[in-house]
Amino acid sequence: MAAFEHDIGRPLDIVHVYHPWSDAFPTAQDIQFVQQGKTLLISWASTDVAGIVSGSQDRQITARATALKELGAKVLLRWRWEMNRKNLAKAVGSPAQYVAAWKHIRAIFTAVGTPNVGWVWCPIATDFNATNGPAYYPGDDQVDWLCTDVYPGPAKESFANVASEFMTWAAGHHKPVIIGEFGVESSNPNQAQWIADAQTYAIQNPQIKAMVYFDASRVENGVTRDFRLQGTTGPLQAFQQMALSPYFNQPKT
Repeated sequence: MAAFEHDIGRPLDIVHVYHPWSDAFPTAQDIQFVQQGKTLLISWASTDVAGIVSGSQDRQITARATALKELGAKVLLRWRWEMNRKNLAKAVGSPAQYVAAWKHIRAIFTAVGTPNVGWVWCPIATDFNATNGPAYYPGDDQVDWLCTDVYPGPAKESFANVASEFMTWAAGHHKPVIIGEFGVESSNPNQAQWIADAQTYAIQNPQIKAMVYFDASRVENGVTRDFRLQGTTGPLQAFQQMALSPYFNQPKT
């Protein structure tokens, strides 16, 4: 993270961390980020949703709620993001099951008392309507931040093309939007332009209040997908221009 901050020429406001369901968090590293004045965006994976609803996972939920309460700092919690991805159907269950699990988790957090936790609902933007994304929404009373993840995909679509369905839906809800993940692979010859276009789209859609770049490399089905910007020129410069512009680099309140 320090190297990434050096490359873009500014400190990050949001640090995105990922935790499996059974993790004990916040970790020492998470706490260090908070002590540096950064906002944690915590992506918390799921377990069997039926087990959550039945109450069998209440001890884990209560422990995490208590730990985040004791942390004190404001955090953004993104439970089981991209729930509308087809390959997560078995783990997530039906939209009704997902919503019931969400409400059960949040009810426990409310009972513990966690006003410092902001609830982030985050489907993937790709084929938002075709994947029945809206059906997974727990309701305005359950969500503080709308969120989506935006990637160009095999068709190398623009940021605008991928995000438009979700943003049209989001316009009907008076909630701020965070782009929880966005990124373009280094193998994409239009990597720099894709990032520049993402900047333009966000400015044209002021409901978007925050964006978090997925600066990572991962292997999927034996194929390496590299979204990193370090060591690059044009793409890194495009992101640096975005990060340093007054629109995106505002005083933290």
